[in-house]
Amino acid sequence: MSLTRQVVLLLLLIGSGLSTPAQSTIPAEEATLSQEELIEAGKQIYLHGSLPGGASITAMVRKDVALQGSQYACANCHRRSGIGSSEGGDLVPPVIGPSIFAPRVAELHAQYPLGGMHNETRPAYTTETLGRALREGIDPAGRLLSPLMPRFVLNDNEVVALSSYLASLTVALPPGINAREIHFATIATPGDDAARAAMLDVFTTFFRVKNAGTRSELKRAQYAPFQKQWAYESYRLWKLHVWDLKGPEQNWPDQLKAFYAKQPVFAVIGGVGNGNWLPVHRFCEKQELPCILPQIALPPEHADNDFYSVYFSHGVELEAMTLGNILSATYQAPRTVVQVLRDTPEAHAAADTLRHAMAAQGNITLKDVVLKEGQTTSVEFWSRLAADYNHSPWVLWLGDGDLKSLDSSAAAQPSAIYLSATLQGDITTLQQHPLHQRFTLLSPYQPPGSEHNTPRFSSWAHLRKLPVSNLHIQSSSFLAVTLAGESLKHMHGNFSREYFIERMEHMMDNMINPSLYPRLSLAPGQRFASKGCYVWEMDKRFETAKWVVP
Repeated sequence: MSLTRQVVLLLLLIGSGLSTPAQSTIPAEEATLSQEELIEAGKQIYLHGSLPGGASITAMVRKDVALQGSQYACANCHRRSGIGSSEGGDLVPPVIGPSIFAPRVAELHAQYPLGGMHNETRPAYTTETLGRALREGIDPAGRLLSPLMPRFVLNDNEVVALSSYLASLTVALPPGINAREIHFATIATPGDDAARAAMLDVFTTFFRVKNAGTRSELKRAQYAPFQKQWAYESYRLWKLHVWDLKGPEQNWPDQLKAFYAKQPVFAVIGGVGNGNWLPVHRFCEKQELPCILPQIALPPEHADNDFYSVYFSHGVELEAMTLGNILSATYQAPRTVVQVLRDTPEAHAAADTLRHAMAAQGNITLKDVVLKEGQTTSVEFWSRLAADYNHSPWVLWLGDGDLKSLDSSAAAQPSAIYLSATLQGDITTLQQHPLHQRFTLLSPYQPPGSEHNTPRFSSWAHLRKLPVSNLHIQSSSFLAVTLAGESLKHMHGNFSREYFIERMEHMMDNMINPSLYPRLSLAPGQRFASKGCYVWEMDKRFETAKWVVP
């Protein structure tokens, strides 16, 4: 068996049950850390494999294969939630406090009035027996654990810290959930009222239909067979809160704090608007608040390093990275490429990303033309641009309104015109432009003309008499909210925000995709579901577009 396979089964068979760390019989040195500090030290061991003092955790597999580093942290197998996972046919069991610090009991025996015979399959762990399992691979019943489980090099204080952190992991109801309701928020930043309305049409309809069905499910749960009751444990009435952010982005963090203080929510679903999403991202990460699939042009670049926020794609930066590949392959001789952009965070991010992608291409020079706030395009503007950069390719990081004055007299000059679907917004309008046959469109998603790829959403909307005003926004919103619903249903009542994210990673690959985004997938730790971008020469059918993963 490969070393990778061995590592994936880290701590396999520790089991599902323990007694509290306070029952430890490990002789400890004089206490120097508070309980909070112990838990934080254990958290660093569990999540990152970092020991107090900064060293990395060390372990042995099969007695002679030494492992060291953060990739062997407990969370890589038992996941951040501690609720565990599976790898192939092998179970990676939960290690949360209520599970490991209690005896493991066979479920079938629990159905009998007296619990049946021999219902305890493993005694509860103590801190001492946890240390023995980690170091020697022996469980509380004295049984040898699988040789695939690494044997860790941990001193007594490190075991106490890890045990304290595991005891702090529970499945208690987080903020935003009570016995009857689960609260969600969606966020709208300033600048796109039409997208906000389209998204909310889907959400309000979905919540209404969902809550109508929930009343029936709660009744069914009363009469469900024992082995089926788990299927109803997650049912709650869904409550939607719309967090409309106002003004400049530096004011958004205070507004988000006020919204959350007024009504905590379990998760943020969707989101639309213009500007830099980074303040929202930072707020959600700080609050450990899931933020699921907002439809924005500029997600944070390094979101893969965080946990709680999940995005459709890198947006305009993905388009720019893809264009860098295209330009490198197209132009071998020295060439000047003109970038025309609005003075907005999204456009500047796209232009900067393309410049970074072109840095190694000594034969391509980028020239920026920036349109300041209030500056409009005109026939004269385009003619002057054509005169200044005769036959240079144009990259237009602009919205659809900026192209209205672009006519054939100016467009005859550039050798190519590249456009961003993310910034253009409505591809249907772009297809109606008189010069659309000169355009090459960069798009992470398919054009609205690909309705055959959205039958699930289209049927759902038709049956509920929901007008389809923006197929891309609405089908993507439908994906976000149905993904949240499917993930919750499979949580078996374990309302951990971390487990919600982990279930969603799994469900993304196992549900019908009702949106225009193709090939959506999330591996553990990935935070961008779509990795590629279409390059569509709009004088041809969309089926001829190239799918490029930069």
